[in-house]
Amino acid sequence: MIKEKFQFSKSKNKEVEGIFTGGNMTQDAGLLIAKEIDKNLGLIKFVADKVEDRRNKNYITHDIEDMLKQRVYGLIGGYEDLNDHILIRKDTHFQTLVGQDKELASSATLSRFENSMTKKDINNLFLGMIESFVSRIEEEPEKIILDFDPTDCTIYGKQEERSYHGYYKDYCFLPLHVFSGDELVTTLLRPSNIDGAKYAGAILKIIISKIRERWPNIRVIFRGDCAFARKHIFHWCENNEVEYIVGIGGNKVLQSKVKDKEEELITKQKELARIFHEASKIYSLKRDNKQL
Repeated sequence: MIKEKFQFSKSKNKEVEGIFTGGNMTQDAGLLIAKEIDKNLGLIKFVADKVEDRRNKNYITHDIEDMLKQRVYGLIGGYEDLNDHILIRKDTHFQTLVGQDKELASSATLSRFENSMTKKDINNLFLGMIESFVSRIEEEPEKIILDFDPTDCTIYGKQEERSYHGYYKDYCFLPLHVFSGDELVTTLLRPSNIDGAKYAGAILKIIISKIRERWPNIRVIFRGDCAFARKHIFHWCENNEVEYIVGIGGNKVLQSKVKDKEEELITKQKELARIFHEASKIYSLKRDNKQL
């Protein structure tokens, strides 16, 4: 007969037992917190509502929202490969996270789901994010500042559209994020072998149109680094009453205009460095005298 309990030597007067009746165990209990966060924010449901289900309804076992939950919670838990779902689909904990008491979608089903996405689905998600941002603002603000920021997303593998980026010195994608304060307005995944400002003008037009559908006369400010110093963006902003603050890359014309100020600042910086150095010497001497 197999024992249900094993007694081991004590540890600092504490009993140490081995039992096999503890029921199902998991090392991914923290994902329950992710589930509660999503329940409050409704992000997965938001995405599911924007994706069209083109499957034959007579043969559907797992709906889009459940598959998204399974995939998202898997990614959060570190199970990024679809092969991981061969076991995950049978895991009681993941079934609980998804809200089911049966086997979840297979890795093949998830793969077909991911590859079924169309440009229409992506566009719906893109526009939905912008509309969601506008709707979350309860009262008309004094102004809305839109920060455009391209950043690197390093790639570990041979994904489609992968390219080496000279600035980031790695293989990566170059998604374009748009923020307003702490709020994410929208984001667009792009390959990295493109102009950093590509699609920025079109995205800006769409965002402004959605904002002004609700507040026609609101003040909007577009901000970006020197990657967005493009004539067509400037001209569109000026013709559509959108203010802009954009960095300008260094060039000989600009450098010649600020040369006097630059030399003045360098002189002041050297003087401040000298004063700081002298003050540090005086402080060190006083400290040494106190110690003596």
